[in-house]
Amino acid sequence: GGGKEAGEGCLALRILKQFRWVDYLEEEELFVERVLESLGVCPPSLQRDVILMLPEIVSDAVHDLVVEHLQDYLGSHAVAVADAFGSLSMSPSAKATVRDKVIQTLDSSSVADLPVLVRFLVVSASSAEAYGDVVDAIRRTI
Repeated sequence: GGGKEAGEGCLALRILKQFRWVDYLEEEELFVERVLESLGVCPPSLQRDVILMLPEIVSDAVHDLVVEHLQDYLGSHAVAVADAFGSLSMSPSAKATVRDKVIQTLDSSSVADLPVLVRFLVVSASSAEAYGDVVDAIRRTI
């Protein structure tokens, strides 16, 4: 039942949290792929917690992989994904792509989620043109 799932989720989180202290993983990309694959079968609350934890346990070398996979969770965990995106390094083109996807989620997001999403959009805009585009998109969408 719910208690067993909660206990398993807590154990999984405790194990993942230990990876914050690991300086080097031999096959980090494989590790990250397995964690991201397992997200699909986790309960929603554990998905959210793992998404929020990912930036703390992965190195910069796999940030692109994490960003690519987390985009799939924008619909169900927009706030957690936006928070994670804010802690991951991205190329300017990846930032633009992610920004566009976050903008697409604004109209279906709850009012309580909007501050985090708008903050991510503003912080991720790196040029005057991008700021203008973000503000225009927010005005059109909200």
